[in-house]
Amino acid sequence: MKKVDSIAKASGVGQDSTKVTSVFNRSNSVQEINNLSDEEEDNRVKEAVRSEIEHTFAIGIPVSEYDVERQKIYLLYSDGHRVYL
Repeated sequence: MKKVDSIAKASGVGQDSTKVTSVFNRSNSVQEINNLSDEEEDNRVKEAVRSEIEHTFAIGIPVSEYDVERQKIYLLYSDGHRVYL
């Protein structure tokens, strides 16, 4: 689960990794989770992070993103405006 937490934190998901954990709880047992292929584990983590970012954005909390052209991080608000950090 350390890998999941580190990916979630690196992807901008807040301190609460409940969503990330819930994606893994879809399996029936710990044994099934341990037997996931790296590709399946990556897919589940990506889905959990995407879902959390969408939820955060939908409730009006800005999400951080990276502008490749300007090479800067910015906050994207639900009304569409950006604030570069």
